[in-house]
Parts: sequence; C-alpha cells; structure tokens
Amino acid sequence: MLGCNNNDLLMDKVDPKYHLFCQVWSELLHKDTLSPYKYSLMNSISCLEELTTILHLRLDGITSSDEDIKDCSHEAARLLAKDPVPRKYHAGVFEALTRNNGNIKDDKNISENYQKRARLYLAEYSLAALKPGYLAKILTELEEAINSGSQENITVCTECLISYCVYLGWSPAALYYSIRILHNSGTWEDFKSFIAGGRQNYKVYFPLRTEDNVRREQDRTSIHSVNLREITSMDFPIIDSARLVRNFHDIPGHDKFEKGQDYIEISAEAFDPYSASSAAVRKISGTLNLLAFYGRIKAWNIRGALWGVFDTQSRELSWISEDDIVYTYDYRPIDTRSKTYLSAKSIVKQDSQNDITRRLVSVMNYVNMGKRSYSFEERFINLWVGLESFCRSDVYSSIILNVLEPVSAVMCRRYIYRLFYNFIADCRRCGEDIIGSYGSSVEDVISALRDENIYPILETRCSVNDLLKIRCREMRSLAVSKLAAAEKVTSYHTQIRRQLGRLYRLRNSIAHNAETYTSNYLSTCTNQLDECLKVFIDEVITYSDSRQGLGLKCLFEMLKDNYAIFEEEVMILTSKKTSKTPSQKMDEFTQTGIMNFI
Repeated sequence: MLGCNNNDLLMDKVDPKYHLFCQVWSELLHKDTLSPYKYSLMNSISCLEELTTILHLRLDGITSSDEDIKDCSHEAARLLAKDPVPRKYHAGVFEALTRNNGNIKDDKNISENYQKRARLYLAEYSLAALKPGYLAKILTELEEAINSGSQENITVCTECLISYCVYLGWSPAALYYSIRILHNSGTWEDFKSFIAGGRQNYKVYFPLRTEDNVRREQDRTSIHSVNLREITSMDFPIIDSARLVRNFHDIPGHDKFEKGQDYIEISAEAFDPYSASSAAVRKISGTLNLLAFYGRIKAWNIRGALWGVFDTQSRELSWISEDDIVYTYDYRPIDTRSKTYLSAKSIVKQDSQNDITRRLVSVMNYVNMGKRSYSFEERFINLWVGLESFCRSDVYSSIILNVLEPVSAVMCRRYIYRLFYNFIADCRRCGEDIIGSYGSSVEDVISALRDENIYPILETRCSVNDLLKIRCREMRSLAVSKLAAAEKVTSYHTQIRRQLGRLYRLRNSIAHNAETYTSNYLSTCTNQLDECLKVFIDEVITYSDSRQGLGLKCLFEMLKDNYAIFEEEVMILTSKKTSKTPSQKMDEFTQTGIMNFI
C-alpha cells in the first residue's frame, strides 16, 4: 500500500538515497497492503528450519507423503537463490545447497530414508553456518545497496531483513513505525542500532476484567478474593490503578490507567511493546483459562481492553489495544451495492437446503466465530474449518487435495486483475491526478499502459514516488507481454499451493499435537488464510452468478479446468516445438486481467 511520496519524505528531512528503501519498507509492513506485496513469512533460515521439521516428521513415520519435503525444498532453494547472504558469506554451504548433483530441490534424491537423512543433515549444518551473524550481514548488504542506488538489491535486501526480523520476534507494527528513525535527518547508524538491538524487559499492565462465577450473591466477595489469590500465586501481581498512577506519575500516559481498575502485572522480554503484549497475553491466558476451566471465572477475552506496556530501560509507557495485536485486514470495501455483495445476498436468501447457500452460510459462521476470538489459534482453526467445509467434495479422498486443487486454481482467475486494481488504488493514494481518466477501470489502465503515447505520461506522473514508478514499469510489462503475465500467474499458483500446504500443516499441528507457535507466525498465517478464504469465496460467488443451477462441485471442476486450459495456453506460448498459436481467450486475458477460458 503506497502513499508516502518523495516530496513527503523530503519535507520530513529524509535523505533522498533512502526514499526507495522507506517506501519499500512501509509497503511490505503496512497492515492493509495487498498480500503479493507484503513481507514474506519465510526466509532462508526459517524455511530451512521448516524443512528439518518436515523431514523429522517423515522419518519418524508421523507423515506418509514426500510432497511436503519437495515443496519446502523448492521454496528453500528459491529463497536461498534470492538472499545475498548465503552466496557472499557462506559460499561453500551455498554450493552444497544448490549444486547440480544432489541439491536441496532434487526430487529424485528423497525416496529412500537414507536420502532424507542426508538432506536433513545438509539443512542442519547449513543452519548452523547461516544463523550466526545473519542480521549484521543482511544489514550490511542493505546499506551497500542503498549507497549504490541499486533498486533491485534494495528491494531484495529489505524483504530479507524484514522477514528475518519478524522471524526473530519483532512485531510487524513496531518494524513499520521504526522507519521514522530516518526522518528529521536521522542516520543509518541510528536505524541499524535500533534494529540490531536485543530484547528489552517490559512490564505489561493488563486490566483484570474477568467475571467471577458466583452462584450465590453472598459468596461474591470470598470467591473474588480466592480468585485474586490464585492469580497472584502464579507470579502475577495485581496492582490497583491508584498505585500505578503514583508509580508512573512523571511518565507521559500514566493518566490512562482506569480509575478503580485492578491490573495484572506481567513481565515479558521482547523486542517491542507489541510483541511484549502478545507474549503477556499468552502468559496470563494459561492462568485465566485454568480458572475458567474449573469454573472459578466465566469465559474471558481481551475484547475492548486497553493495557499499558512499560519499557523498563527507556521508561516509556505505551498503550496497546486488541486491534493492535490481532488485526485482520478486510481487503474489500463495505459496499452493499457491489456486484459480489448482491450476488452473495441473493445466495443467502435462497433455500437453506441449497448446497451453495448452506455452505456459504456455514463458512460465514466460522469466519464470524474466528473474528470474535482473541486467540490466533482459535481464529486460525475457525477459518480453516470454514475453508475446508466449503471445499469439501467427493473428487479427492484427502482433505488437503479437496482444498488445494480448487483454491489454487480459483485464486489465479483474477490475480492479474487484482494487481492492476491495486495499481490504480496506489496511483490515487499518491495523487489524484496521476492516473486521471486512465484509471476508470482495469481495462482502461491496461489499455493506457499499452499505448506508446500515453505510457510515458503515466510513468512521468508516477515519478512522484520511486516505488510507484517501479510498479508502473512492472504493470507495463504485464500489460504488453502475454508471457510476463502468464509467468506471473503460474508463479502465484505455485506460491498459493505451497502456502496452503504450510497452513494445512499448521492446522494439523494445532489440532492434533497441541503445538504452540510464535504470535508473529500465527498472526501472519491467520491473515494469509483470511485473505485467501475471502478472495476464494468472492471468486466462486462471482463465477456462479452467470451459471445458475450448477452445484459447487460442478463449479469447482469448471474453475479447475479453466486454469488447466490456461496452463495449456501457456505451454503453447512458450513451446518452440509447436506451430500452434495462443487462442483469442489468451488475448482477452491480457486485455482484462481475467482468465475466462470456460
């Protein structure tokens, strides 16, 4: 999500050489950025760690397929090839991971257990080499890219740095705001020192708003006293607001402690107030869930809560709310006149015995239940159950294939359209006069980008923002080149399949093994699943609108075949051995950004 133009940065006294970096950093981390432009959940190190986990599960007989190993290996190879650190600082390890014979993505070398063990040990010794000092190295590479003005390297190194920081435990929100360090003539050393700084000690003051489970009114006081004693016995002091106001009387924000409210003090070691808040909620939830499970208190949540986070080193007091740590992006504007909304409304109004109506109502129920929860695990599971129930079919015997096949195909149908739509929105955010009349629709902007006379005008207008100018050139390539657009879609298709496979593994580990994950990992996965689910549902609804009477199973097969035909068209486009030429439908795809082959 763009919006910080070059002139804005100049007015904030940001050195021009940092402009592109600031814009890339902000877009990757902004909570409302379209998913293809957000920071990656995985990086070289986290992907290799995931690979070791998958290999252990396979070798221990807990999983029965090699597909996850193949997918994760290929993704690791892609990330390693992009990351400048392994190639420059660990050439031997990089060569071992990517050599032609027996490299990490060689699918032929994993069928036997001894081959899996060899890959496991390769990943483990590679991690041992790559992890020490990685942060300092990627910061050095980014600094060199900025000083040399290499746009591609600035983008790549920024992506690697953000992904690694989130992996370490930084919250995306804190990273997003950290770029302000470069404002007002801030230096690179200031920014680097902040990012390279270690964890800090925080005190989180969480309002105690639990409701005691009281059957007789005369027991209320004694039950409340026992519950308070139980909480404090778990090493969570309870402090009244008056005392906190006195303790922090000289610190800005002390007046936000609610009068007459008791607060639970929770110690947390974290990189920033947001990650400290997530850690604190996880800590106290164990105690409160224990009391709720045994009927001492009623079910609790953090809805509407506002809590203080005190940095014991800087002595700063921040105030955090639920939305700051469990935000889920609604990528669609709420417009009851939109075609998709009206189509969904029409489906919901139909007989509940209708297959698509029943499933749509069900998935909306699960999404609503997920949104009501403070827990990322609960949000994630509800979203996954909603997606799984909507995709259920008798075509495949396995759960994941019933999800993987239709979703990956459907998500690609208007992928290019969504990129152009987002480009129009970015242009308008950077200046109403940039896109002008050329942005009335996606087809109009594609036509303008193709026009040899209009395109130079657009690119010049986009120069108000370094990143927008780069994006304009990318969009131009997609508009004029069938091959570029086709490769963009096929790459996205692969990405979606890998992402769904990862989400399915997360679903299994939560549901079957009661495993816990970092808040950053869970929140990113939950937001990915949320956006995936909504795009998928919207696409199915839009597609079904002109195909009344067909059940979901037929619609899914049509949409999968629609993508299969697209793949055949791409093969014709790229093959040197055939005299066939792509069909008229391929031309329509590049003109509209929508795949309508069936």
